[in-house]
Amino acid sequence: MFTKESVDWDAYKTSRNRVNIAIRHAKAEYYRNKIAHQNKNSKEAWKTINDLLGRSPSDITVSELKVNGSNITSTEEIANAFNEYFTNIGPNVANSIHDSDASYEQFVKPAESKFSGFQLVLESKVVKLLNGLSNRKAADLDKISGNILKIAANIIIFLLYHQQSVP
Repeated sequence: MFTKESVDWDAYKTSRNRVNIAIRHAKAEYYRNKIAHQNKNSKEAWKTINDLLGRSPSDITVSELKVNGSNITSTEEIANAFNEYFTNIGPNVANSIHDSDASYEQFVKPAESKFSGFQLVLESKVVKLLNGLSNRKAADLDKISGNILKIAANIIIFLLYHQQSVP
């Protein structure tokens, strides 16, 4: 029997929290297994992900459209009205923008911060950063992988690091 005593209330909250945690773990395991078994079927994987995120596919059917004060009910006329609208939206917006002699400088604010200069960095810090690169990341635009940079760190450090004598 449930009473309003704090002992009963605490027991209820503890039990409720355990059940919620168990449900959360069960859902996580369910979706983890489901996605793992769909690794070769991206369409099904995305269905599962959307289900997990609460996104449901919705079919929206337009059965009536009001254009220029008149109602259109024919599916062909509705399709043509949408086509007309979306093909002309760019030119219509462009025509509504008035030409101006305004310069871009009117809209750009000057920077509020100033560059304070470079700081000296130790050679060991550069080597440490190179060795900390992930082997699992794809190569960047330069097509040099992190693994290659790690292997060559002791050789390329002289190209990346330049120590200046401080006056």
